[in-house]
Amino acid sequence: MRFCIVAVNILKRNSQSSEFRFITIIGLVQAGLILLFWGITSVHLKALGYPDFETGLRWNPYSLFVREWAILLYVIPALWAAGALIVEQNEHWNVPRASIFALGFGITVILFVFLLTNSFEVSTRPIILFRE
Repeated sequence: MRFCIVAVNILKRNSQSSEFRFITIIGLVQAGLILLFWGITSVHLKALGYPDFETGLRWNPYSLFVREWAILLYVIPALWAAGALIVEQNEHWNVPRASIFALGFGITVILFVFLLTNSFEVSTRPIILFRE
């Protein structure tokens, strides 16, 4: 616990770390969205009987991708954070910080919409209930 307090105090004193804090926050939000919607997608697929194909449902291929290969989606926040840090550190590129923030926010919104859509529509055909 003491180590965490010392690390936080060092980060507060270092002015350069506060410059890049927004990059870290956006990257963590993107990673958190991936983890959250991976769990939601997994629960919905399992509730509908995945991997059993006898239910008559055709599984959404994007939902299956999120369920099976969500680790690959972590490349998106990693690439964005690395690219944003490179652009921030490079003195030859004069990119405003607002543009970097807007790009990160846009990527987060696109990722959110993709994951939200594919986590709640896991089958391409509705469930048919038979009554006797």
